[in-house]
Amino acid sequence: MDEGRAKAAAALLLTTPFTPLLFQGEEWAASTPFLYFTAHADPALGKAVSEGRRREFAAFGWNPDKVPDPQDPGTFEQSKLRWEELDQPYHRRMLGWYRDLIAMRRRMPAVARGVKAHVDGDRIVFERDGVVVRVSLCEPDCTEVEVVEHA
Repeated sequence: MDEGRAKAAAALLLTTPFTPLLFQGEEWAASTPFLYFTAHADPALGKAVSEGRRREFAAFGWNPDKVPDPQDPGTFEQSKLRWEELDQPYHRRMLGWYRDLIAMRRRMPAVARGVKAHVDGDRIVFERDGVVVRVSLCEPDCTEVEVVEHA
């Protein structure tokens, strides 16, 4: 996902009236997935979980051979955050963006209250108690986010 769309997704998440849930490195656009992993000591249970997982995903059209094995230590290793990403400009910008959005949410309580939403093509507009949030999801490199507080 390009940076503009990642920022738009963050803005949509953090300007909605529910309590936002950020997940493991999302606030800096971590590149690592968070895969389901287990470490069952009982080999029969571990095997049953791995096979059950493959069957579950196959029911949704996934190739069972491509489903990460939850018992494989490599699945856990893939899920570990790469903290050094915070030294990269893109990830620093994303972390700054999330911090700004969270600060705005605290500063403008209307952002977290009831919502009147409009969707028009690639534009989403939320209005709440004098605060207007506009997010445009156009082609990459032209995504825009605007928050306006009317007195």
